Amino acid sequence: MADRKRRLSTHPEESKSAKRQASDAQQYLPQVKSQVLSAPDLGAALVNATRTPRNQTNAIARSSPRWDSKLRADIRQAAQSKPRFLFRAILVNSEDLAEFSDDGELVPSIVGQYDETIEDFYSNPLEDMTEIWYCNPAYEAYFTKWTPSMFKAISKALYMLKADGAGYDVHLATLDTKRLSSSNLTVGRAALQNAFSGYLAGIPVSSSSAYLVYGIISQEAFCTRPLKALNNKHVASGLGYKLHHRPLNILKTSLHNASPTLVIDIAREFGKVFDGDGFALPATVMAIATLCHDRDSSWPDEESLSAEIVTALQDFPIQSDWKHDSAIMTMETHTFDQAADRGLRLLRALADRRAMGHAMRAPSVNATDLENLSHGILQVKLAADMAFDQSVATHDSTSDYEPVSPSSIVPEEFQYTRDDPAEIAKLLPAGSMDDETKRHLLKAQKYTPRYLFRGWNNGYRPSGGHRGLNTVDAITPLAYLKDREAGTSSIYNLSRDQLRTMCFRHLGSDRTASFKTELSSWASSLRVAMLYSRGQPDSYISIIDTRALQEQNIIVHVPQLGFLLFPGSDGIYYPEEYLAHGVIEGSAHKAVPLEAFTKIGICQTSPWLGISHITAQEIIYAKTVADQYGPRFGTAVLIAILCTAERSSDLWKSGIAPRDLTLIASAISAYKVPQRLCADDTILKDLVYTKGFSDVEQMIRLLRAVVDWRHGKGARGRKQIAKWEDSASLLSRPSADAEEDAPPKEHRKRRSMRRSRK
Repeated sequence: MADRKRRLSTHPEESKSAKRQASDAQQYLPQVKSQVLSAPDLGAALVNATRTPRNQTNAIARSSPRWDSKLRADIRQAAQSKPRFLFRAILVNSEDLAEFSDDGELVPSIVGQYDETIEDFYSNPLEDMTEIWYCNPAYEAYFTKWTPSMFKAISKALYMLKADGAGYDVHLATLDTKRLSSSNLTVGRAALQNAFSGYLAGIPVSSSSAYLVYGIISQEAFCTRPLKALNNKHVASGLGYKLHHRPLNILKTSLHNASPTLVIDIAREFGKVFDGDGFALPATVMAIATLCHDRDSSWPDEESLSAEIVTALQDFPIQSDWKHDSAIMTMETHTFDQAADRGLRLLRALADRRAMGHAMRAPSVNATDLENLSHGILQVKLAADMAFDQSVATHDSTSDYEPVSPSSIVPEEFQYTRDDPAEIAKLLPAGSMDDETKRHLLKAQKYTPRYLFRGWNNGYRPSGGHRGLNTVDAITPLAYLKDREAGTSSIYNLSRDQLRTMCFRHLGSDRTASFKTELSSWASSLRVAMLYSRGQPDSYISIIDTRALQEQNIIVHVPQLGFLLFPGSDGIYYPEEYLAHGVIEGSAHKAVPLEAFTKIGICQTSPWLGISHITAQEIIYAKTVADQYGPRFGTAVLIAILCTAERSSDLWKSGIAPRDLTLIASAISAYKVPQRLCADDTILKDLVYTKGFSDVEQMIRLLRAVVDWRHGKGARGRKQIAKWEDSASLLSRPSADAEEDAPPKEHRKRRSMRRSRK
């Protein structure tokens, strides 16, 4: 790496006029090849060069046109329409491209000591600007090239990896033009050409989508990640079975018309790579626009599709200046690139909907349709016979980010890995179960809440009839107790009849020796879970994160098993029960003794005697239990405890009091509130069965409010204003009842004054 001090040395003592004169005289310097002039020779050469040659009177004066005020104004005007976010492929440490400085800045490789501000750029002879259009290396003398199209930037990066990547690391960079300094002139190549066209002859007309950024770019203005980070495998979520893809697959043409749900899943993984400093959301949005490359150009203006995307991305923080950023909100902003324009429209929709508060509460958002998702996967699978090298554009037909054509030079490590042919053919989880039953199970999982509870004990009447089935480490159905391999490895290996019989006998608590269940029972209600612990010694309350278990443990609500047609499958007798298949263990499960709950007065048999408002003392007690579940489950447990009592006559349907929400938000400040809760339909929508379980209804609504508080509209501002007051400061305040009973300070003062008069 070149020494930054050498390239950014201090200015010489000559004045600006002297620099311009030397620059204008450069065309008369003697052509010296393969030799270095000594100091005296160089001085003489400069003196001779500044003299007026014979037969050329006033030669320097004739080197017009000049950088007059109109040209500068035209360039400034052209720079007003730049997009908010740009992308670029970078070949790290390459001598002929932009380099990283020791301070992490991005520096054009020939930036000189005079070229640190835009005024220094204007000091160059105007005629030399013709090189910008005809001599590619001249770009790097002053500018770095960027593109609003993520597709083109990644395609360029793949080309670099093959053509120039030996010994170098190829990176993908994202630039926020609002973070650039005033000296970083940013202008579209086509717009700049148009501004120059009236001053220099022979400037070609172009519709290039490239943007030029002048000078040194500070580290805060861009985010760069190695291309290899985009090639890690990821398992698509919400399918009930494994489907591998990579963030880099956004280039696959076979994915460009996939289901929006699958598109969003891939794009979110792409955005995670750029997580930090506000770059994750624009990277995710542009990845979505790239994956929908072949859709109608008006996309995503269609209401329901836009709403689905906005809902799925609402956990990402949106910077407060987006709503007032003309580069995002102005319809006139365009990029000469269809996918990039589509991404700008989606960013605009996100800012609009977040500002209107639709992100968390939009009723028009449809629930994820599994059949649509399967249809999208079908398109992916049927196109899997297309080689990845025929789907990714990697040919560098131009250095200016113009459209590129497919090539077969994709490095082997970036080749597409096909899934198992049997999985491709079935489009459903592997297993001997019939396809119709598989589809029913997949659909049923949509109604399983994020958190479930189980009460159990290992006392004289242990849960499940055997000691060791339930421990703090694992919940093990009887079929797996002695041998983990004895039971079915996957529920999809059961026949429909086997599943029907197992569910029926499990729900009937069949204790015959011939029956060994592969299921365990769970509840969405903490009160129900405590009831099933029977209050015996050595009782525990377990909690699970169902989303973290969905790959290995299928969990469904009994009323959703009506398709099996066994007695009770209509949910009349088991509305409180959820069935989980297989052994449940790992970080997605946590158990704490029941005694922790009873110590703070939480009893499974305590009836609701009327509305009671949340008090600071209740939160203190609840937090002592929630702390034992750790940061992962602390929020859910604390909220579940608070919801064991009636808090609102309409179960918070009309909203939660700001003071209550502030108290709770402060108490859970040390806990994790997963961002993925913002896209969890069982929290955002009324999908979970709550009839007869008012505590569950309250819990869902309070979770919804907490997620909105932590990740929704204005979350960053609330955090900055409130400084996330710790629990001690908030909980030390008097309760709502105490505040109501206490007379206003002004009234107390007046009464004391009356007494003093007597």
